[in-house]
Amino acid sequence: MKIQRNCVVCNSLFFAESSRVNAGLGKYCSHRCTGIDQRNSLKDFWSYVDIKGPYDCWLYKGTINKERGYGVFYLNNKGIRAHRLAYELMKGFLDEEMLSCHTCDNPPCCNPNHLFEGTNLDNNRDMIIKGRQKYPCGVEKKISKLTEQQVIEIYNLKGKLSQSKIGEIYDIKQATVFDIHKGNTWKHLQLGS
Repeated sequence: MKIQRNCVVCNSLFFAESSRVNAGLGKYCSHRCTGIDQRNSLKDFWSYVDIKGPYDCWLYKGTINKERGYGVFYLNNKGIRAHRLAYELMKGFLDEEMLSCHTCDNPPCCNPNHLFEGTNLDNNRDMIIKGRQKYPCGVEKKISKLTEQQVIEIYNLKGKLSQSKIGEIYDIKQATVFDIHKGNTWKHLQLGS
């Protein structure tokens, strides 16, 4: 069933499917008016950003994602990360698989001078280089069978017993002993440094 509506942009009468109206859609008489309203909404974006000096963080003042702290701007009922939108408005369109990454490591920042284009891998490398990864290590891991003291003991048994024998003593696999001896795991203990 169609419902008569007034376009929110040009006020022209048009008909929209009732299902679209019930879903919060059916506001525009044409694609042209949809585009005009989007541009007006994009102008509103910067009113949500606390613009300061060129080297300062420009914090987003709108909706903030509680889990990760990123700003979210709603355009046509769709949430877009605020820093990504800031990048695209000032520097150009990003392909879908590309990210807008922060040099400042401040999730609500929308300063284009603090944003760079990168892949998920680039962003993860940047996080690791800056020491921001929040992955549990050692005994903080819920699946860890060993204490830090046991790992030090295992490392100190290197060359004295076979890795298989050490594994039997501590009820772990030989591969785990190998990783401890090579420094592939429990790196935070800096064994052999």
